[in-house]
Amino acid sequence: MSINVKTLACNAHCASCYENEIRQHHLERFDFDAVKKTLSKMLQPDASTPCLHGGEPLLMGINRCLELFEIILQSKPTTGIQTNGLLIDDSWIDAFLKYKTCVGISLDGDTIQLNQGRGDDPAVVLAAIDKMRQAGISVSVISVLRRHNADTANLPEFIRFLKRLANEFGIFHVRTNPGIAFTPETVDSEQLTNEELEDALCAIAEVCLSDKRYMWQPVRDVVEMMMLGSDAHATCTFRGCDVWATSAETPILADGSLGNCMKGGAARDGVPALRASSASNARSEALRQIDCAGCEFWDICHGGCPGEAVDDDWRNKSRFCSAYKGLFGFVQRKIEGLMPSVYVGTGEPMINLFKTTWRQKDMKQPVEKVPGKQVEGTCNHGDSHGDRPHGDSNDPAWRTAHPEWGKK
Repeated sequence: MSINVKTLACNAHCASCYENEIRQHHLERFDFDAVKKTLSKMLQPDASTPCLHGGEPLLMGINRCLELFEIILQSKPTTGIQTNGLLIDDSWIDAFLKYKTCVGISLDGDTIQLNQGRGDDPAVVLAAIDKMRQAGISVSVISVLRRHNADTANLPEFIRFLKRLANEFGIFHVRTNPGIAFTPETVDSEQLTNEELEDALCAIAEVCLSDKRYMWQPVRDVVEMMMLGSDAHATCTFRGCDVWATSAETPILADGSLGNCMKGGAARDGVPALRASSASNARSEALRQIDCAGCEFWDICHGGCPGEAVDDDWRNKSRFCSAYKGLFGFVQRKIEGLMPSVYVGTGEPMINLFKTTWRQKDMKQPVEKVPGKQVEGTCNHGDSHGDRPHGDSNDPAWRTAHPEWGKK
């Protein structure tokens, strides 16, 4: 279970924020004592490290944040926070160091154009990032892919920004989430088309897979799911989420009650706290048999996030279905291009991983010569030239007849 302490108040100006509807109708008084009580109760051994989340959690003030960090550190080795970074100063940096805080920064780029979806000057945030990294604080970044930073014209600059995070700031963990718009105006001005999103995700994947330092999501998740045949550690988008009992996010709301991820469900009607007592896979089962029936990528997608569903109806599959399929297919071709004997996207993707060449039938195979002990067998080239050995074989007769080989 992932626990977030949720504060709806925010100092940013994101036109397509999925919390805007709730913020308009349901901005409650913050009952700090109730929040602390619920947090203490929810800190079970199997729960992940709680994160202070927004809106903008720094608006709680440093004293309240430190009280929450104190509670978390009683049972967890670190603390966490997701922030837009606009309010971070030396006092916050000292607090993050003291309370072993992993800081997630929400930032869409390093220029006014790229970060236009947030409406803030990225220079302020980058200065805070630089100070935190110089102090040794762990920092990751979430970037939302919108027209401002990921359409055809802006995508090269955005990828330059991702590389800059790695090379200048030592930030290798970045999540690139598709921007979800909920009004006709923001669909037109911000949300990428499926074709644009597919191009962006595949271009990001191309760079990500060229350097093992880049831990960019969802690309690394897709690789892991395809190679391991499991979504156990994947981004929640691909895990068949129940919008009424979200497992990836269990927010503690302003009155101390528990809610759900606010991307879908009743949140679309401005109601933050409506959580079922148990989870259901009804949506996933319906999609598997209807809209997603026969999809080769079902086992690593499950219809996508209900918060980004077609027509804002959580029962439908993701509005970005074709873009995700494009990404899955791109990664699949990359993996199989590197290891032609491996077939990913199947029920047993690792079955041929020990074979990493197209000469499958001639790879060295374990041969059991002694019961209970495997000894590697020999391997020839496997080609059929019909000529004499190439000279790099282990044929002892050939080696004896050519003592000069390898001496020069």
